[in-house]
Amino acid sequence: MMNIDMKRSVTRIVIAMSLLIGIWGNVRVADACNVMVVSSYHESFPYNLEVNEGIEEVLGTECTLTYVYLDVLTDPQGVETKAQEAFRQYQAMHSQMV
Repeated sequence: MMNIDMKRSVTRIVIAMSLLIGIWGNVRVADACNVMVVSSYHESFPYNLEVNEGIEEVLGTECTLTYVYLDVLTDPQGVETKAQEAFRQYQAMHSQMV
């Protein structure tokens, strides 16, 4: 079984590779890079903190990052409204990756 530091490292590597393949395969570095990160959970959820840290390490200097938190655990009734708002934001920002 992996310890928490190993899990974080593996998570960051997988995120970094996935994002780099997805973004740089379709967008030149000189192009504007807009990425919307949509999470099902609240922004303070430990998993989100780790994932966001990995995304920012890889893309933070190259891309504009927009975060949307649906917060399904503490506000399940508000999910549909939040998802609709996230979709409006996505359409307005012309994101290359969600």
